[in-house]
Amino acid sequence: EEEFLSQPLIMFTHPDDRPSTLAAFHQLSEEVTVFDFHNRLRDIRGNYRWLEWRATAQIQEQAIYAVARDITQRHHATETLRRYEQIVSTSSDFLCFLDKDECFQAVNRRFSEFFNLPVREIIGRHLRDFVGQNIFDSLKFHLEDCRKGHGVRFQHKLKFPDGNLRFMEARLNPFLEHDGSISGVTATWRDLTEQKHLEQ
Repeated sequence: EEEFLSQPLIMFTHPDDRPSTLAAFHQLSEEVTVFDFHNRLRDIRGNYRWLEWRATAQIQEQAIYAVARDITQRHHATETLRRYEQIVSTSSDFLCFLDKDECFQAVNRRFSEFFNLPVREIIGRHLRDFVGQNIFDSLKFHLEDCRKGHGVRFQHKLKFPDGNLRFMEARLNPFLEHDGSISGVTATWRDLTEQKHLEQ
């Protein structure tokens, strides 16, 4: 404890976070009484941990009182999710999540751009609105099989808004909740039209 108390906090702070940490201290000393910020501090093993701070200044005492919470796991999880979302959003496949009523709850950028609709105008709408009644009727069996816990893969033709008939490969997988229940279906459509033309 004596060794720790003899060192300024900034010495334990990650070099990249020192300017923002000093800026937070400056605001506490001159402008605000309570301030929240994040930074990385080196632990006893030499590893950096992400901390979430809530600090308050006591001007008369020329002191800062602060509470820090270790958010390292949450930070890494957020970063992993951000990278995953970027991968999904830039995929050339049509990706979506359908709930138990076959309504869209999430779609990727490719899906939105191809149907020339913003995501907010797709979410909540039924799959039938995008594939038509005939194709939806042919998909029902696969969707029901998927909701029973089976991964499904099949190929079919799909007419798009521009009038083109495309040959698509569909993959359906059950979406499992933490308790093991199935709350919907994740669906991926890949356009194989050019590949089929080359094969012919």
